[in-house]
Amino acid sequence: MKYRFSVVLLIFFLAAGVILIIGCVHGDKEPPPMPKVSPPQLEKPTPSTPLPSTQESLKAEIKEKVDLPEDSQAYHHFLLAKLFQHEDDPEKALKEYQIALNYDPTSAVIQTEIATIYFKQGQADKAIKMCKQALTNNSRYLPANFLLARIYLRKKDYEAAIAQYETILTFAPENQEAYLYLGNLYAEKREYEKAINILNGLIQKDPSSLMGLYYLGRIHAKMKSYEEAIEYYNKALDINAALES
Repeated sequence: MKYRFSVVLLIFFLAAGVILIIGCVHGDKEPPPMPKVSPPQLEKPTPSTPLPSTQESLKAEIKEKVDLPEDSQAYHHFLLAKLFQHEDDPEKALKEYQIALNYDPTSAVIQTEIATIYFKQGQADKAIKMCKQALTNNSRYLPANFLLARIYLRKKDYEAAIAQYETILTFAPENQEAYLYLGNLYAEKREYEKAINILNGLIQKDPSSLMGLYYLGRIHAKMKSYEEAIEYYNKALDINAALES
């Protein structure tokens, strides 16, 4: 029994990373920053050439995955901006991103980086505007979608945040982060049935989701459905024990 209690505590602390943003309901802590966009390594083209009928879809897929500006001058200033960010100089970084955007005005990547700086500076309205521009250029760009959702949370516009996470799940249905945030938002609004439906959707896709099971147990406990809560907690404990073995 002591072992299971300690593991429940462990799961609880693991959950802190997800519920930190939701905690804005009760405080003004900064939400976690957006993940940094790091240049991926592109594979060299193979000698075999795709059939004409598939070339356009292949180009679209590459464009979707590569988080880099396409224009060479934009790329140059983009890298300078990254350097200034690394040196903790957001003003110079912002200036370089804006120059990069002049060379590549439809780059969702650059626009999202600018929005991130605005957000960190407390300029939420500017950040929202830039995020929306990025999504106009690439509606499926995940960093812009997640950043916009987090800005709405910071502004305590929970309905807009919920709508944004639901949008993310329409084109990224395997994204566990979106399920967890959305489920917690509904739970905070005491819309427990919606929260359960969202998290059950996650469990259907990944029955071994430790956090999904934990939150289902937590929500059932809030609903005073203690038998169901214990069942989900036990499932989470079993998975945790399997991971540790």
